[in-house]
Amino acid sequence: VLVRSTGFSYALFFGFYFLRRLTCPGLVRAKVGQRLHSQSAVILFLVMCVAGLALVTPLLGYQYYAMNSFCTPNNPNLHLSPWCNDFWPDVYKYVQSRYWNVGPFRYYQVHQIPNFLIA
Repeated sequence: VLVRSTGFSYALFFGFYFLRRLTCPGLVRAKVGQRLHSQSAVILFLVMCVAGLALVTPLLGYQYYAMNSFCTPNNPNLHLSPWCNDFWPDVYKYVQSRYWNVGPFRYYQVHQIPNFLIA
């Protein structure tokens, strides 16, 4: 989960929880009348940043490793990978598109009609 790009979407759950706790503390805390103090808001923000960093760091680390392995002039492959020249180089997008045929609307092909009829 940590090194897959879909694991990055888990940050949305943490962000929603912390944002909800920050804006509506009565819904999360045991005491409805208890207000969130500015010191607690800062601590909550720091916890949110650390949690987000913990989710994003493995993905960015793997991307950095792939960039250094395949996109440097002295790589052992003797040529740069095609995804190295993209505006936002993403090894996951390239591998899924090239080798797994994953992409928007790529599943919708004529030979898949029986699967649509069964579903």
